[in-house]
Amino acid sequence: MCLTTTHYNETHWKLTPWQNNRNDVGVGLKHTDPWTLKDARLQAVVDKFLAKMAGELAEFDNIYYEICNEPYFGGPTLGWQRHMARVIKAADRGRHLISQNIANNDQTITAPDPNVSIFNFHYARPPRAVAQNYSLARPIGMNETGFDGFDDAIYRIQAWDFLAAGGALYNNLDYSFTVGHEDGSFAAPATTPGGGSPALRKQLGFLKRVFERQNLAAMRPAEGVVSHARCLGQEGVAYLCYVHYGELRNQFRPRYAVETAKKSVTWRAILPAGQYEAVWWEPKTGRELARAAVTSNGSTELKTPEHSEDLALELRRK
Repeated sequence: MCLTTTHYNETHWKLTPWQNNRNDVGVGLKHTDPWTLKDARLQAVVDKFLAKMAGELAEFDNIYYEICNEPYFGGPTLGWQRHMARVIKAADRGRHLISQNIANNDQTITAPDPNVSIFNFHYARPPRAVAQNYSLARPIGMNETGFDGFDDAIYRIQAWDFLAAGGALYNNLDYSFTVGHEDGSFAAPATTPGGGSPALRKQLGFLKRVFERQNLAAMRPAEGVVSHARCLGQEGVAYLCYVHYGELRNQFRPRYAVETAKKSVTWRAILPAGQYEAVWWEPKTGRELARAAVTSNGSTELKTPEHSEDLALELRRK
């Protein structure tokens, strides 16, 4: 649950209830002012609202609170965000997690708020933000992506890549869900800055099932264990690896290009000696492509089945 948002311009600010109300709260503030603690009266109303909301939602276990959408645009200060986190934690009595939206793309967090449990990024592809902040031992999320075209493969790839890097959560802007199209069947016009479809939801559902059967608490990013692939691993026990053929062409309103040619390649795996079972999956369909016994004497070669767009591998010690 995102509590509020930055105000990108004066029109946006004037349309909000914090400005457009009969109590004259927020009068005279510019769009960059409200989330700065400059107006004590406005903040008192916000704090009271947070307390009421926390009380009403106390027994629900399927939410977490995000302080503000994209606070790095339009004026919200770190001091205000820390104040909000304190108010939420006190009102909620620590029942739910609190998240902070840090940046678009990536950024190293240098002074993490102790009241914040989740650090979220937008458009974190490739997932550099995970490695930059993994040492904080708190969940790192990508809770908005889009603007990369309509192809389902784009957003499936970004989800797998971020989570396989050690990220904790993913969601994308999905324009296929509208009033009257609650099943995600709306055909978004070409002017829409993103994609979405029932097929993509099925693909993300398969991703969820694969990750749910991993012992994620015991796994860590395992860069370099398997060549060409991004991996999570519990050393010598189990590994989940992923490779894709998507390319980010530019950074501003970028477009992803996904290679669709079929191929089979050989990966080099650095594994503790032992016997393993390899299961190859096609993320697009959830189909098992191949299964094989693997012997490692410290390293071994893994021949992939023929695939396109992307490929996932579960590798477990027998």
